[in-house]
Amino acid sequence: MVVRSDERAGRRPAIVIMDLPRDAEAIEWTISAAASIALSVLDSGHPVRLLGGTIHPEAARDEQRHSSALARAALLNATVDLKMPLSQTAAERDLLRASREAALAAPSGEVIIGVFEPLGKEALDVLVPIGDCGRAWAIVRSGGDPSRTQAVNDTTKALKRAGWRVTTAGIGSDLEQVWTTFLTAGGDIE
Repeated sequence: MVVRSDERAGRRPAIVIMDLPRDAEAIEWTISAAASIALSVLDSGHPVRLLGGTIHPEAARDEQRHSSALARAALLNATVDLKMPLSQTAAERDLLRASREAALAAPSGEVIIGVFEPLGKEALDVLVPIGDCGRAWAIVRSGGDPSRTQAVNDTTKALKRAGWRVTTAGIGSDLEQVWTTFLTAGGDIE
């Protein structure tokens, strides 16, 4: 008797959440960071979904695939039409939609990775419980405006307390260095 199995069958699926900011330079960095992370996770053999902005959970679910040229193209195509949210309310609505989808998936074993702006109470209320699964990682965008420092610290502290692995990174941060530091030490990069 011969048994065949897919070596990737046991790999956890992942969701990468983008919290799209209302700043041209920051949105470019956020999309690049999220896409880079999603491709890295995909290349390591995990099925991955990219959520946030105008990417709807239903469409992302259809594109969840194992590593292949088709899956890479689907992830990158999902980022092509992303735009800056029209308002802060729209940005929060998009983040909450993506976060709720991730919260539904986390108990079944999906790894959750987020690229976030400092988070408000409503978003934290949805995201904090995901930390209980032990497979939740976040990059909180720091830097720029000094008035953001307290909000970045509050977000980082709340997520860490809930079990998230968290690092901070600024717009000028090298994405490869952010990802490497995140995977190895979980430290801060400015």
